[in-house]
Amino acid sequence: MSASILTPTPVPTSNGHTNGHTNGHTNGHSSMHIDDLSNVQSTSSETHLVQTKGYEESSTSHTESRSMATSGHTHTFTSDQHVTVLRQTVIATRSLFISELSLDADYIDSMKVGTFLDYLERERLKHMPHRGSRWDKVLKWAEFFACQISRYEEAVHSFIPDSKNAAKMIWAASRGLIELGGNSEAIEVAFETFYKVGLSLFFFLQHNALLSANPHIRTEVGQALNELLVLVRDVSFYYRTRLSSSEVSIDFSSVFGKNISAFYYRKDRIIDAMWECRLGDDCANVRAIRQWLDIRDNITRTIVRQRVTASSRRDEYTCEWMEIPLLEFARGTEDVLAITGPSGSGKTVLAGWIVERLQTTLGKKRHDTISITVDPDVPSEFSAFAVAKKLASQLLKVNIGGVELLNALEHVHNLYAGQSILALETELWKAVDVGLKNFKVESLMIVIDGLDDKPGHQNASEIGKKTRRIRIEAQTCSGNHPVTKLCIPKCD
Repeated sequence: MSASILTPTPVPTSNGHTNGHTNGHTNGHSSMHIDDLSNVQSTSSETHLVQTKGYEESSTSHTESRSMATSGHTHTFTSDQHVTVLRQTVIATRSLFISELSLDADYIDSMKVGTFLDYLERERLKHMPHRGSRWDKVLKWAEFFACQISRYEEAVHSFIPDSKNAAKMIWAASRGLIELGGNSEAIEVAFETFYKVGLSLFFFLQHNALLSANPHIRTEVGQALNELLVLVRDVSFYYRTRLSSSEVSIDFSSVFGKNISAFYYRKDRIIDAMWECRLGDDCANVRAIRQWLDIRDNITRTIVRQRVTASSRRDEYTCEWMEIPLLEFARGTEDVLAITGPSGSGKTVLAGWIVERLQTTLGKKRHDTISITVDPDVPSEFSAFAVAKKLASQLLKVNIGGVELLNALEHVHNLYAGQSILALETELWKAVDVGLKNFKVESLMIVIDGLDDKPGHQNASEIGKKTRRIRIEAQTCSGNHPVTKLCIPKCD
C-alpha cells in the first residue's frame, strides 16, 4: 500500500470561521397536459398522497375512500375525483407563479430541460464566471439538478401522471432564482441544497428497477417528487418576493428546514420500501440495524451538525488548486491520500470540495463516494467503533438487497448486549469488509474527515490504521470488486 500526502494552503476565513459550503419510461399511461390544469379545482397542496397504478386503474363506478396519515394529518380522497396530491401541488404552483410572480402561462407550459440548459449556457457565456467562483458553482449545481430532475421524471412518469408538469414547475422556479442574479451568495445556498437533493435522485435512479416495483414504493416515489416541488417552489417564491438584492445572506435551514427534512424523510421511506421489496418480512431487521448504527443523542447530533456547518463555509475560488492532485491520485496507483495541515487551515472545507468533485465528474469519470465526518472533540464520535458504525450505515443504505452485508450486521447487532466493545468492533469491521466487497461499483472513494492527530486525540492513529486495512481487504477480495481508495484530511 502506498500513500501520498498533501498540505492544503490556508482557506480565507470570515469572523473566525472557514468559508464555503460542503461538499457529490413510459409503459402506456398518459399524464394530464398542463393546459388542463387551470380547469381543475385545487383543495390543498400540503397533503401527502399520490396516485399509484393501482389507484389509477381502479374502478370509477363506485366511491372508494383512501386516506394516508403523514405529519400528523389524515387526508381522504375518493377514486371518483381522480386527484393526486402532486396534481394539486402542480395546480397551486402554476397558479402562484402566474398570479404572484407574473410568469407567463405559455412560458411555464413550454419549459423543458433542454430549454433550461440552453438558458444556463447563455448565462455562462454572458458572465464568463471564473472557475471556482460563486456563479460558476451555481451554474454547475443548477445543471446537475436539472438533469437529475429530467432523468427522474423519465423514470417515473409512467406511474406518476403529473411528473412532467412537476418537472416543468421545478425548472421554471430554478430559472427564476438564477434570474435574480444580484444576491449570488443566497442563491448559492439554495442551489447547493438542490444539488444535494439531486444526488438523492441520482441514488434512486441507480435502483431504477425498484422504483415501480410495488404500490408502496410508487407512492413514496411520488410523494418525494411532491416534497421536492414544494421545496423548490417555496424557495423561489420566498427569494423573489422577500429577498432584496442587497441582502447577502439567509438562514436557509431555519426558513426551509422543514421542507428539506420532508424530502429526506421520503428518501428514507423509499429505501425502507426497497429493502422490504427485496426481503419481505425480514425488512424489520434492516430498520432495527439502521437505527442501531445511527444512534446518537440529540445533543451530540446537534453539536456535530453545527460544527460541520460552521467549518465548511467555502469562499470563491477555494480548493481549485486540488483539482490536479486529486485527478492524479484517482488515476494513479496510490491507495491513500492523506491531506495534512494545522487546525483551521481548511481541511474540512477541502474534504467537502473533494466529495463534491468526485460525485460529479473527475477526468470524465464519476466516482462512487462514501464520506463520513468525525468530531475529535466529541468522545462518542471519535473512536474506531464509531467510525466503523458510520461506514456500515452508509454501506447499508447503498447496498439495497445486500443480504450478505445484512447478515453480517445482524450478527454484530445480536452480539451487542453481551460482548465487549473491542469484540464488537472487530466483528463490525468484518461486516464493513463484506459491504465493500459486495459494493457493485467500478470505483469507490472513501473520504474521512476529522482524524486529527493532536494531543488528546490518541484514537486518530488507530482509526487510520483500521480504515487502511479495510481498503486492503476490499482490494484483495476475489471476483469483481471496486477499486477502493481512501482520502483522509487530518492534522499534522
